[in-house]
Amino acid sequence: MDLLISLYREHLLHLLEEKDTERSLQLLKRVEDQNLRFAVTEQALLQTPGIFASHFLSEYLLAHFPNSLLEMRCNEIRNVYLGSKLLLALPECAHTNYEHLISSPLLMVEQLLMNMKIAWVSAAVQTLQQLLVESDFTFSIEDVDRLLCTYAGKALDIPFSFREKRTDSVSRIPESSSQSADPELVTSSSPADQTNSPFVDRSRVQPSEKGHRRNKSSPEFVPPDKPPAKTQWIPDETEATCMVCKNERFTMFNRRHHCRRCGRLVCSSCSMKKMVVEGCRENPARVCDQCHNYFFANANKTDEDSEQSEEKPGGILDLSEVLRLSKAAEVQWWLTLNEAENEVERSEFYYEQAPSSSLCSAILNLHSKSDECGYQLIERCCLLSKGLTNPEMDSRLLLDIMKNLLFSAKMIFVKAARSHDLALCDSYSSKVDLLKILVAASYQDIPSLDEIVRPAAVVRLRNQLLEAEYYNLAIEVSTKTGLDPSGVWHAWGMACLKSDNLPGAREKFSRCMKAPLDLNLKNIGSKLLEDVVQHLESAAKPILLVKDDEYFATLKELEVTLKARCLWYEMMPEGKIQNNAYYQECLYYLHTYGTHLGIIQFYMRHDLMRDALLHLLNKDHVRAAMTCIRFFSHKAKSYRDLGNNQTWLVKSKEHLKIYLQEVSRSNRRKSFDTFRKKMSASDVSRHINTVELQMEITKFLQRCESLRTAQVYDKPPPTLFGNSAMMIDVASSVILGGKNVEEGFGIAFRVIQDFQLDAFKVYSKVCKQLVQQENYSEILQLVKCVSESGIAAEKDCDQILLRCVEEMADVPSDELEKLIQGMRSDEIKIKAFLACRMMRSAYLTAVKQEHEKAIQLVQEVWQAAHNLNDNVVQGICSKWLVEHPPVSKQAQRHTSRK
Repeated sequence: MDLLISLYREHLLHLLEEKDTERSLQLLKRVEDQNLRFAVTEQALLQTPGIFASHFLSEYLLAHFPNSLLEMRCNEIRNVYLGSKLLLALPECAHTNYEHLISSPLLMVEQLLMNMKIAWVSAAVQTLQQLLVESDFTFSIEDVDRLLCTYAGKALDIPFSFREKRTDSVSRIPESSSQSADPELVTSSSPADQTNSPFVDRSRVQPSEKGHRRNKSSPEFVPPDKPPAKTQWIPDETEATCMVCKNERFTMFNRRHHCRRCGRLVCSSCSMKKMVVEGCRENPARVCDQCHNYFFANANKTDEDSEQSEEKPGGILDLSEVLRLSKAAEVQWWLTLNEAENEVERSEFYYEQAPSSSLCSAILNLHSKSDECGYQLIERCCLLSKGLTNPEMDSRLLLDIMKNLLFSAKMIFVKAARSHDLALCDSYSSKVDLLKILVAASYQDIPSLDEIVRPAAVVRLRNQLLEAEYYNLAIEVSTKTGLDPSGVWHAWGMACLKSDNLPGAREKFSRCMKAPLDLNLKNIGSKLLEDVVQHLESAAKPILLVKDDEYFATLKELEVTLKARCLWYEMMPEGKIQNNAYYQECLYYLHTYGTHLGIIQFYMRHDLMRDALLHLLNKDHVRAAMTCIRFFSHKAKSYRDLGNNQTWLVKSKEHLKIYLQEVSRSNRRKSFDTFRKKMSASDVSRHINTVELQMEITKFLQRCESLRTAQVYDKPPPTLFGNSAMMIDVASSVILGGKNVEEGFGIAFRVIQDFQLDAFKVYSKVCKQLVQQENYSEILQLVKCVSESGIAAEKDCDQILLRCVEEMADVPSDELEKLIQGMRSDEIKIKAFLACRMMRSAYLTAVKQEHEKAIQLVQEVWQAAHNLNDNVVQGICSKWLVEHPPVSKQAQRHTSRK
């Protein structure tokens, strides 16, 4: 039996070696015994055949003998099936380096990631995503995603520990090198790192500490007797410079390397050599120059001879040697099925290109859940920002990488249609811009990205900048983070005042101080203005001029000068105080940002009574125009009195025109007359039009009153200078004032249009007056004027007539009929008939409408008759409703089709 199995197995392996799938299947079909076929297939797989054979055998076993396998063995075969599937998806050149991991697909993907075979990883992940839909495998697509996230993070890791925040000045790479360094093209300066592959040609003679006498001629350094364990190596964060040459400073470009023989931290230039180290896994291992020279006295000479022998005449390298080195460097990192060895390899792993935003994005693009990738990138940005204070880091390069990562995260969210996360990316991007500003200014205490997104941390940062007098940075922080920058401008302006930079203080205070809306307020201005004036009065340097030719002051005069309250004018001749620069500066701030009371108090505080009076009595054309308007209506009882006071309107118009000319002639330079009442040119023009229209109304109503008895008012007659209710009274008075409605309608219509009054209220008020005067014909004339105005709709005219009908309680029916017949809408006519209790007319009008509409209107008439206890009309409506029932929807559709 065993012989038969062996024959079938060898025959099957031979066919599979030739990739003859059809004959292999025929061979297995000829084996009728299921147990024999199972034994042949399983033993063939145990022989560790090639990739194609492993894939065929594992697939055959899973398809035909799933129940004959133990669960553990079944899982192993599934992994072989997945591993062979992945290897078949890779190029043939990759099979040699990865086929030893055929039984562990995740390790295969991990080794591909460690060696940056992103295109191969993409093919492998796509294959796994298609195959892992079933839940029978030992790992899931979540495990693959977790592995991708891990190595995407390693693409951004810095291969040494972050150091504590520095307290000295920021150490940076020179501007030229930092600008030319591309984060995607950063490579290690150590070519020896590329020889850590298990495929390195180890037949070359390497120096070894065994079998050689130690060189005692190196008194500077003596290696330990035995190589230290990895746990005994010098920690990364303890040394900032190379422990061999003592010159090279470690940076993100000049990285740390551990000597495998002594465990010290050395730079790349001091660790170019290799030797066999006892107990080291990757022999020959990388060692420092001192350890190498200690064991080999003639190492430098041997190296020079080997370099000269390898070099061709003319300085041209041997092409075969270059190709051999490139092949050796093709696979740097090697995983096995031994997990302990893999942990050691993972602990030593890092990307030479790290930090690389493009490598991180390329790996995360393979993730099955794109939205999670965006959050991963944002989280990585926060971690990278903690390295901005590390003196070994190029902060500008880190910020560029963070910017690229946030852009990639934004693109991921766009593709995932997560619009609410775009604002999150923009917020973090603005914070990165803020960090760029802090780095460019060489600010030392730079917060991390996750700190600066918190409002409390931003406020604390701004306050720290103010304390350190970084005013420009404080403004940038406030602007970028949405804080109110007025406090920063205030502090900056006060600092300028204290340093006697008066023009600079003006510019800073203009950003945070505003003029009061009302200059007549009973205070001197804002608290900030008080602080500025108080500082200028108390802390400004006085000009000591007791006499014009005296240059020395007595001790008593100096003592008075140094008092807390600076006496500006005590020691100055009369008339010289106005020439003081600080006095003029106080006037500038008071006139620009203060009130009248603050200016007057300032003059009085310095005994300048004449200036205080001039300020009070200075000519103000706007206020003069307002005063003339008040005199126009003062003590007037009728429009005849207003007509006699029209000279005040003429003077008001002249004042406004003069002010308008001054505004048009004035330049943009600020003057000290801001205490005067201000008004824009458009407002002045509007007030001039109002005055002219009031003059026209006054003449019209004065002429109308002269033809009949003047109407006497208990208070001043309504004018256009009041509120909207008063303007409505003016418009209705103009319509009613003429000999007919048509005479004054044009002026009233202009009032309604210019002041945007409620036209219905005006016409309703006019109609009410006409009803009280029993002037019914003028009502129809008013409706005619309204309809001819071109603005009112037909419904508006009907509403005016309806309002009149509602007001006409005891009016002859024939007049009512005329007004109702003037309406164009039947619905409003019915409302008017019902308001006048003319039930029969309402019924007759309702039944003339369309069927459905007529039913609704007749029901309204029936309800009104019911409320008035009119049984006759109620009965008529009920009978009509019975005879004309509502038409069903189906009947309506049938009728419409016909």
